[in-house]
Amino acid sequence: MNALKQVAGDVIDAAPAQAMPLAAQTTFQPPAVATPAALVQMAVQNGASMEQLEKLLALQERWEAGEARKAFTAAMAAFKLEPITIVKDKENKQYNSRYTSLGNLVQTVTPFLSKHGLSADWEIEQEPKLSVTCVLTHALGHSKRVRLDVPPDASGAKNAIQQIKSAITYAKSVTFESACGLASTDANFDDDGNAAGGVAAVTAVAGESIAAKMTEDFQAQLKACTVDSAAAALWATAGKALLATGDKKAYTGFRDQVVAHRTALRDGGVANV
Repeated sequence: MNALKQVAGDVIDAAPAQAMPLAAQTTFQPPAVATPAALVQMAVQNGASMEQLEKLLALQERWEAGEARKAFTAAMAAFKLEPITIVKDKENKQYNSRYTSLGNLVQTVTPFLSKHGLSADWEIEQEPKLSVTCVLTHALGHSKRVRLDVPPDASGAKNAIQQIKSAITYAKSVTFESACGLASTDANFDDDGNAAGGVAAVTAVAGESIAAKMTEDFQAQLKACTVDSAAAALWATAGKALLATGDKKAYTGFRDQVVAHRTALRDGGVANV
């Protein structure tokens, strides 16, 4: 605000005295709060130059951006206080579990976002890699972006388009939860319950990475693999998913577990994961 006062002072001091009619000089009252918009109005009335107006307009833009950022932070704080309950509305028959579909997740959370002037949308890119970005925006314009790069979901008998759709569904769920600051340990897929190879979509929680949560779910699936071909198919999907997170430790750790499990299956036993 000191910068605003300095620029405003320069504008008013530099303006010719005759630029404002006498009547206006005697009746005009400066605003109680010296906002950039009010200072611009004052500068125009005082016959400021274009260069001076441009400085004030630039300050106005920065001021508005700061106000929007503060409003976003306040809205998110209020949103976090909402008693949001997300119901598991779908059944995954393959793994005998229930999960929350993407549609249910978004429809449940959106009214609470709207209540506080927030809205969420996604941007999807396919080059140079498939990526989904959730953009959480406040009514005043400030936004938060969360991006996730994912490989196409080649599990099952999906065609090329279905592989992309499944991966996008997975990424939408993860980025939406992360942008909203929600934490889930259950899958959030709006398909047959086997999106991205049946991997549970989870966001990072305090002290635990997405890769770590993914590995936990992969381990549960690996225990359920009673034939070598099933374990091999799981690794084909899990390996790509973990590699995409960039967590080398999680990738190599689960790879070694898969190798041990497959070896035990071929030997007629079951490995402990």
